[in-house]
Amino acid sequence: MRGIRKHLGLISTVAVGALLLSACGSDDEPSAGAPAASGGTVTTLRIGISPIADLAPLYLGEKVGIFAKYNLKLNLQQNTSNAPTVGPGLLSNSFQLANTSWATLMNAHINNLPIKAVAPSSAGGATGDTDTVDLLALKDGPSSLKDLAGKTLAVPSLNNLSEIEISSALDTVGLGPDSVKYVVTPYAAMQGALEAHRADAAWVPEPYLTQIKQELGANDLGGMNAAVTPNMPYAVFAAAESYITAHPDVIRNFQLADAEAMKYATDHPDEVRAIIPTFTSISPDVAAKMRLPNWQFPNLQPTEAQKIADNGFKYKIIKAQVDVKELMIPFPTS
Repeated sequence: MRGIRKHLGLISTVAVGALLLSACGSDDEPSAGAPAASGGTVTTLRIGISPIADLAPLYLGEKVGIFAKYNLKLNLQQNTSNAPTVGPGLLSNSFQLANTSWATLMNAHINNLPIKAVAPSSAGGATGDTDTVDLLALKDGPSSLKDLAGKTLAVPSLNNLSEIEISSALDTVGLGPDSVKYVVTPYAAMQGALEAHRADAAWVPEPYLTQIKQELGANDLGGMNAAVTPNMPYAVFAAAESYITAHPDVIRNFQLADAEAMKYATDHPDEVRAIIPTFTSISPDVAAKMRLPNWQFPNLQPTEAQKIADNGFKYKIIKAQVDVKELMIPFPTS
């Protein structure tokens, strides 16, 4: 399996190089429109995202005018932030920001891709009971982490955060990272993979976590973010260094707007639950019952993020030791 992953990593690196070559000399920039009501020109940011609950502050912040206050308009492009597409998408300017995991950013850094974290996105719970990413299995399937030896697990991408978290959890019961196999599965297809027995367990984030538990009565094998560290900052918004250098005011405005939008989402959970069905396939009934992500943190949390890097290196998922402070830019306080 490790050999397969190395091959996939080589393909991804070659693909990135090809896209970079094709993008050389591109003049594409985010579009600028009429002056904003608060003064200045409105910048439209294309942002690569996945249809998961973590992104509710973007949709909610856009709806209530938070991003407009900072002269920003968001063009949210779904299904464009899976690990292999983040680097090419940012470096070719297909989108200016991408919501991605710390692990994706670390692998990009190791491959010398000039991409950095600019703003936080979401964090896990303090304990497994409050986490928003769990490992689920069918009711007649594995009932504990120890039962996973030799099993196949559904994950959204290889050599990424999901494997770091699963390996961290397996380590607590004496199983090594090579004791399981992985099959790449989109979030919305996790339930089908379990029902069709293509996977024995699945790494599932909200809102799909609550849906699968509700519809299948699935066994919950534990919170995955908390397996690494409490309140783990598993996702960030990243940008190409060239864009950060060329547009520092836009980046600063996004950082401030993102922080305000996350606070608004934290303070208005009913509005969050109402907006989630508008950008995911989740029903209002499931949205009303799901665990909401943790948006209560002020910055990129380098101490907690470093634990992701250290565990990733320990389990040979991140191929080199990484200092996460080299992967982020300063976060404004006002």
